[in-house]
Amino acid sequence: MNKTAKDVAQSVVLRYAARLRYSPSEIHAVSIAETVDIKTAVLERRGVTIDLLDMSSRAHTGTFKALLAALAVADALRDGQAAYVTASSGNTAEAMAAYATGHGIESFLFVPAVSAYKLDRRWLQSAGVHLFVLDVPEPQLKQIAAGFSRRTGWPMLPTHRHQIDSNKLRAYYLADRYRGGAPLHDWTVQALSGGYGPIGFYDGIRELLSEGDWPADQAPKLLGVQQQAVCPFVEETPERTGRQPAILEPTLYATNPKHADDLRRAVREFGGHCLAVDNQSYLQREPELVRLLADHGLACGRAVYHPEQPVVERSGLIALAGTQDAIDQGIIPSGSRVLVNFTGGCCPDLTEPATAEFSLQAGQPVEEFWAHAALYQRLADSNNPV
Repeated sequence: MNKTAKDVAQSVVLRYAARLRYSPSEIHAVSIAETVDIKTAVLERRGVTIDLLDMSSRAHTGTFKALLAALAVADALRDGQAAYVTASSGNTAEAMAAYATGHGIESFLFVPAVSAYKLDRRWLQSAGVHLFVLDVPEPQLKQIAAGFSRRTGWPMLPTHRHQIDSNKLRAYYLADRYRGGAPLHDWTVQALSGGYGPIGFYDGIRELLSEGDWPADQAPKLLGVQQQAVCPFVEETPERTGRQPAILEPTLYATNPKHADDLRRAVREFGGHCLAVDNQSYLQREPELVRLLADHGLACGRAVYHPEQPVVERSGLIALAGTQDAIDQGIIPSGSRVLVNFTGGCCPDLTEPATAEFSLQAGQPVEEFWAHAALYQRLADSNNPV
C-alpha cells in the first residue's frame, strides 16, 4: 500500500524505518499510523512541569506495542514467514495479531490467564489468530511458548532487536523536537516490566550523541516505576506487612527480567532512580489520575465484565503516580521538566471477553496443551497452511 506524505509525517515507524535499516516496501505495507504526540504541562507539582509522551491514544491498538508489531511483522513479511509465536501479557499479543492479520501470517499467542481479561477481541477474531490462555507462572508460559516454537519451527516474535529498535524511535522523535526548539526534559519516566522501553530509548540516545544529533550532556535521567508486587529493579521496596501485595497491573509482570543489567547500566550512565508505588496510595489516587488523563483526551477504557478492575490498563497511570511520589520525595527537584511515557491505557470499554482456542486451568496438566498443540506440529512438519 502506498503511503502519503501525511502518513509518513504521522507514523514514527515510517519516518525512521530507513534509519533502522528495515525494508521500505514491507514497512509501508504493514504500517498503520503509529502516531506519537507530546501533551505539554498536563500537571504542575511542587515546581515540576510534567509533560506526557502519548504513545497510546492514536496507536492502532491503543498501546505503544503497535510500534513494536509494525517492525516485527514487516520482518516476518520480508522473510516469507507463514506463522510466528509470541508470549505476552496481552498488549504485544494484540498488536502482533492486529498487524499480521491481512498479510497471510498466522498468529500463535500465549497469554497468562491473569491478564486475559484485558484482551480486546477486535484484534483476535481473524481465523489466522490462535489464542492460548494458560494459567501458569510467567517463566513457565515463556518456556511453553518457546517449546511450541521449536516443535513447529515457527519463530518467536518479536525479537530482542525489534524490542530495542521500536524504543529507539522515541529517541529519534524527541531529538527532532528538541532541534525544533521544544524544551528539553530533565527526566523521562516509564512503568517497567522487562525494561525494553528505557533500554532501547537510551541505546537511541547513545547513537544520536555519537552522531552529534542529541544535545550534548542533555540526556534525561530515568525514573523507572514499578508496582509494589513486582519490582525487581527497585533496590528499596516499600515495607510489606501481612500478605503479598496484589498485582495491580498484570502486564507489568516480568519477575526476572533478562536484560536487567542493561537497564541498570543506563541508570549508572545517565542517572536516575527506580521506585515502587505503594498499592494503597495508588488506588486512592487512581480516580484523580483517570480524570486528569480524560481532561487531556486520554480515555482509560474499562472491561465491563471484570468490575473489580476499574480500568483495562494501568501502566500509564502507575507511571504518573510514581512521578508524583518522586517529586514529593525530592528525587525529582523543583524546576525540573519531566516527560512521562504513556505507553498504554487508551481503548474503548470492552464489553465481551476474548475467546481462547485453548485454555489451561490452574492445576491442569500441561500435557493437555501439548496434545492440542500436536495438530500444529504435524501441519508445520508437512508445510501445509493452517
